[in-house]
Amino acid sequence: MMGLSSCGCFTFSPPRCRVDGCHVRMIHAHGGQDFRGQPFWKRNQNPKVGQGFKKPQPNINAKKAWWKFW
Repeated sequence: MMGLSSCGCFTFSPPRCRVDGCHVRMIHAHGGQDFRGQPFWKRNQNPKVGQGFKKPQPNINAKKAWWKFW
């Protein structure tokens, strides 16, 4: 344990936000206390530009709907 803390694997980060309805993905404040919005192991993703969000898949059946009118 001492070896891991000395190599910099454990760094200070604010606690995880406990508000159920809060979906903020960056460091933010509630009542004067700072919270983080994403897990510490996902720091390589940039939440400002939307990295890490799943993109919606187009509905294939909606593209074929115009054939029903023929």
